[in-house]
Amino acid sequence: MFKKILIIDNDVRYVNSLQKKLSTKFDFTYDVVNEFEQIQNIENASGYDLYFIRLNIHTISLIDRLSDEEKTVIVLTNKWNDTTREKILALGVSDYIITDNSSNGTISLNIVQRLINNEHINILLVDDSSLILNTLAILLDTQKLNYIKCKSAYEAWAYLSDTESKNIDLIISDYEMPGMNGYELAKRVRSKYPKEELPILLLSGTEENSMIAKFLKAGINDYIPKPFINEEFINRVSNTLNMLEMYRALK
Repeated sequence: MFKKILIIDNDVRYVNSLQKKLSTKFDFTYDVVNEFEQIQNIENASGYDLYFIRLNIHTISLIDRLSDEEKTVIVLTNKWNDTTREKILALGVSDYIITDNSSNGTISLNIVQRLINNEHINILLVDDSSLILNTLAILLDTQKLNYIKCKSAYEAWAYLSDTESKNIDLIISDYEMPGMNGYELAKRVRSKYPKEELPILLLSGTEENSMIAKFLKAGINDYIPKPFINEEFINRVSNTLNMLEMYRALK
């Protein structure tokens, strides 16, 4: 749970709006730095739970350091192009907000709530490629999600069948795997768990509409085409978890 927040931004109007929006839902303590030259004077800059930081030449080294320390950083930017996006993604932060968007107050609220909820979420990652597993794990780390890695669909099914295993909230599986593929795993999972209780996201490089239809008919909740961009992956995971939480609340 976040308690102590540091905001570094010289846009006073945006800072006030951000604080007002967050205060409607969260009981946070805020420290604000409006002058970038004051960054060097911040005592214990690492002593906060969550950071909102405007991206510029004064702050990029601090963002990079906080990210290396596995701090939760949300970057603010009003300049948007491919270069800016690549720079932000390279920093490995939790998320970013384009502050010229009129709905960014609500966006910040949703991002923070999702990060808080993610602390209690367990995801089963299934892929026969160690490289892909590690790539997905890095993305989930930025979202404060917990995960278990499985190198095959057989290993994943064994984990789900073990009564001693930790409860799983979401399965993210590749389709193309030797032996039992992601489609066959999905069918097994659906024989035991309805899609409302244990959602499945399937990753595949196929472009055949008939295959995608086949995946959906097997009971997967969403399909992520490969290659995907980081934002697409994170957004689809977040949307699926939001639906899961709404179902649990209704139930």
